[in-house]
Amino acid sequence: MSRRPWTDDEKDFMRENYPHMTNPEIAEALGRTVAAVARRGNQMGLSKTAETRARVNSRNSSKPRRVSPGSKRTQFSRGITPHNLLPIGAERWSHNGYLVRKIRDTGEWCERWAPVHKLLWEEAHGPIPEGHVVAFRDGDKTNVVLENLELRTKKDHMLRYSVWNYPRPLAEAMRMLGQHRRRIREKEEQKA
Repeated sequence: MSRRPWTDDEKDFMRENYPHMTNPEIAEALGRTVAAVARRGNQMGLSKTAETRARVNSRNSSKPRRVSPGSKRTQFSRGITPHNLLPIGAERWSHNGYLVRKIRDTGEWCERWAPVHKLLWEEAHGPIPEGHVVAFRDGDKTNVVLENLELRTKKDHMLRYSVWNYPRPLAEAMRMLGQHRRRIREKEEQKA
């Protein structure tokens, strides 16, 4: 399956409308998949406005959740606290190797837990500017000390860790694996 290149008109449409429209609305207007719209928006560095995110979240929260049969008997009753609940301030390693700290008890995982290296940077230097990331100077995610942190643009960070910095055969294999994973993800999204 070959991808249709993005035209300049489509890119202009994305710049103007991505912040204010949902991805399904843009996909319908452009005749693209929702995954393609999300991927292009990410590549262009676009983000949704707070109002658009709130609209999408309220729409998603009003949808009934799919519940597996028999799952009710294994759920916690109201007021019962699980034995493994960690208190606010607890730290642990995330699945992708970053030290994270619990900052609240409610919300999604990414609202309850925050990467410690970002918290350290913000405590010392203030908020992270848009379009920038806090990175580890020595590349070691386990070395979480302020002296090992630096602020980089997202572009610089991406270029530094680009797949093309690896030997050519390995880079080609990684690129093909990424294409294969995208195709699988698109087929799964079409089924859903």
